Amino acid sequence: DYNILIGDSLTDKEVETVALTINAVFEKIHTIFDKHNPTSELSKLNQAKANEKCILSKDLKEALLFCKQMYVHTHGRFDPTIEKIQKIWLKHLKNHEVPKEVSSASIGFDKVHIKENTVSKDENGIEIDLDAILKGRGADMLQEAFKNLGLKNYFINWGGEIFAQGEHPQKRPWTALIRPVSKKGKGIPIPVQNAAIATSLDYFKNYKVGKITYLPVFNPRTGQPFQMKKHGIASASVVAPTCQIADAIATSMMLFENEIQLDA
Repeated sequence: DYNILIGDSLTDKEVETVALTINAVFEKIHTIFDKHNPTSELSKLNQAKANEKCILSKDLKEALLFCKQMYVHTHGRFDPTIEKIQKIWLKHLKNHEVPKEVSSASIGFDKVHIKENTVSKDENGIEIDLDAILKGRGADMLQEAFKNLGLKNYFINWGGEIFAQGEHPQKRPWTALIRPVSKKGKGIPIPVQNAAIATSLDYFKNYKVGKITYLPVFNPRTGQPFQMKKHGIASASVVAPTCQIADAIATSMMLFENEIQLDA
């Protein structure tokens, strides 16, 4: 889901150019980053054998280098190599059950090596999932494209990851609405201007197995999905210069046990 608002006055020709630009970004995301597209660059990397050197496009290289930085800064909490065990868990959770045994041997972004314009993996089983930054990176790609078109005021919402530039047509900052933790709660309006904001996860999407409620955010350290807890962190929202940064940090924050551990 996405929602794009342009605050500038545009001619019909400019509206057409903006629409074509949006479609071009979507197509780029699909052909490079979409793990569900078997011919995407990411899918081909996931299918590659151990130590096989894959040629990198500029966009995928930038994304992987960013992931490497986040992996280091979060002490392994942000780790896109979670994909293989994530698929196993989700397959079972959809049937309201947990897998009996899941090996975490293929997890570890330190097993992914980026050198010049190539990338290789230490093991055959390593698969990379960039969904934790994909919506944020997509919003940033749109923001950069709009900037190149000369647009001054716009609001990009790609699946809840938001970038706001300039001001609303009513001459005020754009407003992002942080969704409530519960369905009965009220959203929190936050003014955003020339910045990005991302909220951790879709807490309305969960899987119940017995008395435990699982959410589709996986901890690379344990190889297990996040569990909803009465006094745990329910959601995290982050304001940052780019959507990709906000997206990655918000996801990583959910993997701390509580606010005290997060502060540490």
